[in-house]
Amino acid sequence: MTTHKRLPSAYLIWFGAVLFYLYQYIIRVSPSVMKDDLMSAFDVTASGFSSLSSFALYCYALMQIPVGMLVDHYGTRRMILSSIALCISGVVLFASCEQLVFGYLARMMMGVGSACAFLSVSKIVNEWFPATRKGIMMGLTATAGTLGAYLGGRPLVMLIESQGWRMSLLILASIGAFVLILNALALPSHPKATKKAVPGEESASFQSLLAVFRNRQAWLFALVAVGIYLSIAVVADLWGVSFVEEKFDIDKQGAAEMISFLYFGTACGCPLFAWLSRIIGSVKHTILMGGGIMIGLLAYIIYMPGIPIWLADTTFFAIGLCTGAEILCFIAACTLMGPEVAGTMTGFLNCIVSLSAAMIQQHIGAILDYFWDGAMAPTGLRAYSLYTYQIAFGVILFLTCLSVIFAFFIKLEEEAQETQTENFPA
Repeated sequence: MTTHKRLPSAYLIWFGAVLFYLYQYIIRVSPSVMKDDLMSAFDVTASGFSSLSSFALYCYALMQIPVGMLVDHYGTRRMILSSIALCISGVVLFASCEQLVFGYLARMMMGVGSACAFLSVSKIVNEWFPATRKGIMMGLTATAGTLGAYLGGRPLVMLIESQGWRMSLLILASIGAFVLILNALALPSHPKATKKAVPGEESASFQSLLAVFRNRQAWLFALVAVGIYLSIAVVADLWGVSFVEEKFDIDKQGAAEMISFLYFGTACGCPLFAWLSRIIGSVKHTILMGGGIMIGLLAYIIYMPGIPIWLADTTFFAIGLCTGAEILCFIAACTLMGPEVAGTMTGFLNCIVSLSAAMIQQHIGAILDYFWDGAMAPTGLRAYSLYTYQIAFGVILFLTCLSVIFAFFIKLEEEAQETQTENFPA
């Protein structure tokens, strides 16, 4: 089959999977705009809220490698359809539960269900698109995820204020059912979904996994991606709205709108950095450029007093723009190892990045509780000062600096290509 005949089908397959990636992002980040409601409903502090929210991310992270191997073996259709169904079940349970233990169970279902979303899209892109279009398609994929994150911000705040948080989640569950139907219609059966197992196939899968773990460049790309991703995982996805409310003395809707600029920036930054890396001719130098600029912008927004609202919006947009450099880590790592293990490689990277992000999310909550000055909000919940947020967010700044240092040790593309044969199992 020629390329021009395959591409229309490729775009349709990609679109169905991307809808799921967008949807799961909405439900994963939704606690950030339900903080007061959830802390009140489950009677938890900042540390407890962080644990509840990050639990989905822990499950998402721990399932990345096994799910990546399953996607490589069984194909994307089975994995995506079953995962959407699990996400919907988790959302319904979370909307109806009264006890914290069921809240954790629901978040676990969301995290496990979300695990195959990005790596399934990565698998589709690596199998169905030519090398010249992989970068832009992965960039557009990340943009779609960012749109999902935005929809889980101010639009979800408006829905919650109108319908309440429980009914809002039930509405999200019905949207998930629509996404499930669309994917059932759009996704064809993957060849590997019906392929009979052959002797030694499972062994080859574990050899591929072992090759990924042994690849030093894969670990470097993962560590670099962690630092770049923290601005999304900690600031945008969880604590940013509360930080902005305190720093700029605005209401939740206004704070969510400001944080949405971070998502808008990321949506533009993913395809932009994919394009810049081709223009510059080096993933390493492009990542260093994005990471270096991000460090200065983070320091400015966290510590600089008296920032006007319009400039804060611009700064968050610019930070989001720089987070687009993270997608280069995935593109370069999958190119390094080859399309045969694209699911496994993407699962490995997502595992390291998401697991680290979940741990840092939880520790940010613990830092806020540790430095809490005893102030209480009118709602009866703990109120955290701007100074406390600045201490906690200093961890993000420090780890972003570390990621830029790690980026200096990434091999140039020409050198990386030379290692592909020796790192991939025969």
